Order: sequence, then structure tokens, then C-alpha cells
Amino acid sequence: MKLIKRLIGPAIILTMFTIVVFNFAQEQVNDSRANKEEEFDGVAVAVPDEYESENQTSVEIGETAPDFTLHTLEGEQVKLSELNGEKVMLNFWATWCKPCRKEMPEMQKFHEKYGDKMNIIAVNATGYETSENNVQDFVNKYHLTFPVPLDQELTVTMDQYQVFNLPSSYFINTEGKVIEKYSGSITFEVLKEKMSNLQ
Repeated sequence: MKLIKRLIGPAIILTMFTIVVFNFAQEQVNDSRANKEEEFDGVAVAVPDEYESENQTSVEIGETAPDFTLHTLEGEQVKLSELNGEKVMLNFWATWCKPCRKEMPEMQKFHEKYGDKMNIIAVNATGYETSENNVQDFVNKYHLTFPVPLDQELTVTMDQYQVFNLPSSYFINTEGKVIEKYSGSITFEVLKEKMSNLQ
């Protein structure tokens, strides 16, 4: 009995040590996976799987883009169907997404030069942000002047568009139909190409 009592203390310490080492190893594996994702130019970042979408179908090429109404940080309403007859890049992003941070200056540069030829609507997946203030700080930092609607409930990002990777973009023609999906960071030159492909 005395031997068992003597072994209990070391056994507890050994168990706790094993748990700590295991958790540390798991963090290293997760970090390694994240870094591998970031190593490739323009790769999409997987969205955390904490959200269960009510919709089980994704938007297909050739289909009419699902309509939505969201509001910007300034409280302005953005309704997708009001842009019918115009070319649209519908982008989904978040402030914590490194490829999103990479593409935003490219998108802003494009908007400044070609904003009258193709609209950029950059929907922030606000439901995955830790604070709405992060979005405002991000917009200020990158001097974004295109509309940034907030998807606070993720109903547009997840339910309507089934976006599982950020950044993701949908290119919508003048008839309101989705012509192409693009996953990952986009560049100014690619945006010019996509714009010319839209009718």
C-alpha cells in the first residue's frame, strides 16, 4: 500500500508531463501545416469548421449569383442584384487571412484604375472575426475604397456561397451569372484578365 502511495505522485506528474508534451507536439504540427499552406503563392486559407451551413449546395458556374443584402462599416446597404448589367468581382475574405492581406493592395490598385469597368464587392466574413474593429483597422491600413459589406451571421459566405477557403472570389457577368470561381490570392494582372473575360 505504501508503495502504491509513493508511485501515485510520480505517476500524476508523468501523466501531466505527457499531456503537455502531446499538446505542444500537436501545436507544432498545426503550425507546420499552416506554414505549408502559406508557402505557396496565392493559396487559399481553410475557414475554421465551426459553422454548420443550412445550405448543402454550392454555387455552380453559369448559375445566377445568389442575391444578398449586407451593410458596410458606414451602414451603407450593398445589394448584389442592384449591380445587374455590370461586371462584378465578389470577393470573400477575413483580416486574419494572410493571402487576403496580400491581395488587397492589388484589388485596391485595380479598383482605382478600372473601378468604372468592374465592381469589386469584398464581403468580410465578419462571423469569423474576433472584433468588427479589426475590419475597420484593416480597411484603414490598406486604404480600401471599394465596398466592404459585413457578413456578421455568415449567411452569405457559408449558406449562400458555401465558401470554405479564404480568399475566394466569384466573377459575375452583366447578366448576373457566375462565370468563374477563383480561390486564393489574386493579382492586378489576373484581375485585368478576368475583367476582359466577362461579358
